[in-house]
Amino acid sequence: MWAKLHQISINGMVSLKSSTECTKNLDHGEIYIYCGPYTDKSLMAEIGSEIITHLNYSHPSGEIYFGRDVSRQKIDILYKLKIPKEPKKMIQEDVYTPIKSLNSFMKDWCLKARVTLKSALRVTAKGKSMMKIELLDQDGSQIEAAFFGTAADIFDKRITQGKVYKFSNGSVKACN
Repeated sequence: MWAKLHQISINGMVSLKSSTECTKNLDHGEIYIYCGPYTDKSLMAEIGSEIITHLNYSHPSGEIYFGRDVSRQKIDILYKLKIPKEPKKMIQEDVYTPIKSLNSFMKDWCLKARVTLKSALRVTAKGKSMMKIELLDQDGSQIEAAFFGTAADIFDKRITQGKVYKFSNGSVKACN
């Protein structure tokens, strides 16, 4: 669940904190989601609903409570949200990581993006092949990707500028 939360981008969600159990990808533990402003009831309900939908979250009680941490030891409960008592049987939908959510710590990600620019295959100073492409996702975010060596040779023949592809699990590095 913790890993899934890091892959979604929700307006109003500022940061996350969890107990140790959640960071080990176990199905229990506490997750604190910092969002707000907490006084905006409709925004808080929208954020809660979106998180529940993305995570397919359920609880036997059929509800969750959320509010604000006022003393770091006691949570001031402000809102109650109805949730499913059992997980929905979901039809497998392709879930893609938005480009703007990518970071160098992510391991399992998948982009669906249009190749807006493709460079010619070049040879580096070390004698290896290299190809660069620019990608645009459905949210309008852009990123540059580079292929080196054998990957450049293979994907130069497979990737066409203007077409949409899925890209996954490459190395993500901050731009210079």
